[in-house]
Amino acid sequence: MNEKSAHDREVIAKRIKHIREAFGLTQKDLAKICKTIPSTIGNWEQARQKPTVAQAHLMNVRLGLTLDYIFLGTMGGMATATINRLRECHPTISLPLLERAVPGSPGGQGAIAMQMAFETLLVETPEPGLMVATMNRPDRLNAMNTQMMTDLRDLFTELYVRPDLANCIVLTGAGERGFCAGADLKERDGMTDETWRRQHAIVEQMIRAMHQCPVPVIAAVNGVAMGGGLEIALACDFIYAAGTARFAFPEVTRGIMPGAAGPQNLPRACGVRRAKEIVLSGLPFSAQEALEWGIVNRLCQPDGLMAEALETARVIAANAPVGVRSAKKALDKAVEIDRASGYDFEIAAYNLTVPTEDRLEGVHAFNEKRKPVFRGR
Repeated sequence: MNEKSAHDREVIAKRIKHIREAFGLTQKDLAKICKTIPSTIGNWEQARQKPTVAQAHLMNVRLGLTLDYIFLGTMGGMATATINRLRECHPTISLPLLERAVPGSPGGQGAIAMQMAFETLLVETPEPGLMVATMNRPDRLNAMNTQMMTDLRDLFTELYVRPDLANCIVLTGAGERGFCAGADLKERDGMTDETWRRQHAIVEQMIRAMHQCPVPVIAAVNGVAMGGGLEIALACDFIYAAGTARFAFPEVTRGIMPGAAGPQNLPRACGVRRAKEIVLSGLPFSAQEALEWGIVNRLCQPDGLMAEALETARVIAANAPVGVRSAKKALDKAVEIDRASGYDFEIAAYNLTVPTEDRLEGVHAFNEKRKPVFRGR
């Protein structure tokens, strides 16, 4: 079993366990919901019989929106709405309804601190609902070594399972010169093919975890963002950059190509023709060009970058968490599937927000001419 497959299996088993615990589901209950899966849930949860990667992909294809409904529900603590939806689809199912409190809120009541330690990341919660993750290898322009790849993977995997840890995240680099200079080529010098592939498997897990993160992520690019560093920024929901930042995909000048979803995310930002020019030439480009091409949302003064990123993060974090996470997922679908299917998903996501306390609070606050206090449920 390779490292990538083992990690994927562990993540899947953790997600299944989280869903069962959140909704009080038995193995029999969940097996009924997931009856098209070519393996029983009971087997999936056994350490020696976790699903293969192929089975996981088949699960995603066959269940699609059904599992998305479940995940959207767990994101916002929406046990009631999700249980009701499942009962509509499966009237005979036994689903003991659990009263589940939401541990974190934008207003700071019960906010959770991150209980994870990393060697190459600084993770802070400066305010309730906000998280700042800083890639911390400033002497190497925050270039990614194997440990940083692992740390980023583990951070975003945890946020998938525990989205209540934050309502918005700002990802940046330590120091003034570098966001992330890409992979650490000193570490890679002399790597065997097998070692290189094992390391890249971690990168693949990292990027997938970022794509699947339910919490909005803002990249605050404070300096050089090259190769894998630019791919990390593009995997975030949007980018603010210092006017002095520099960008490039230099991989083709080093005998390889971008391999952390850059060829997927870059054309979604700037169009295929511009993306081909950037990737195939390997030439650097400025922050101003990145803004003009749609890669960056806003340029900031270097000393004001984090303040502006946090200001926007604060606005997002103050909104209804269920609504924000549902909207993010629906927007992601817009560039992944056809419009009709995307709209089906959008309506499903929208309907999950209707029975929430936050929806009632938003309307009451508007009519009472006051700021709403959202609880994430």
